Amino acid sequence: MLAILRRIPRAHTRNMYLTDLIELSVHSSCHKRIQFIDTCRLVLELYSKKFFKNYFYQNVILLADDRVANVKISFIKLLVDLKKLWKFSTDREKLENLDTIARKLLHDKDKDVFDLAQKAILQMDLIKPYITVRIIISGYFKIN
Repeated sequence: MLAILRRIPRAHTRNMYLTDLIELSVHSSCHKRIQFIDTCRLVLELYSKKFFKNYFYQNVILLADDRVANVKISFIKLLVDLKKLWKFSTDREKLENLDTIARKLLHDKDKDVFDLAQKAILQMDLIKPYITVRIIISGYFKIN
């Protein structure tokens, strides 16, 4: 469905499908919420960072507080990829929020959630948020 979503010519129809996908994040079934997280992983592969940030980011972040351990486990597996979305210079608040979420998951009662959160924090600490570099016409580099 994600592969053909961008080929749908009418914006209204496209937005209808997007809304259906996003509604999976608040579905009563934990399996549907996990499916939403898996969909987010695919969106990160198939679409731009900007698209993901605009349509999926806020909803997937809310799943860190899910009551079902398997949903949190799926979220933690995506957490490292979420950190790669943000620029250090302009998105410091988002990066700090992700770190806070990861550290909050360390206090979860479920052992598997705790173990994966530990591993995710170690991996996240190794990631350096990207800094964009623009080339100015005169030939000098400017770092944002």
